[in-house]
Amino acid sequence: MTTKNHKLLKWELCWIPVEMAMTGFGLFLMLALELIEGGTYFLCFALVVSLVVRVTHYCSIRRQQCEESMH
Repeated sequence: MTTKNHKLLKWELCWIPVEMAMTGFGLFLMLALELIEGGTYFLCFALVVSLVVRVTHYCSIRRQQCEESMH
């Protein structure tokens, strides 16, 4: 496994527990506290945060690869 792949895998393995915690909190709001709307909004918020973080992360990697190939 290359160093770049190792770093990507490490980043993924660190980000997945954050996503799991956000999902768990949203489900806790919905099921345990019976705040259906609040839990739904939080889960939608978690989805958007996850999407933004992943797109930002992978776009920065792509940008770095483009800069390295130009040098």
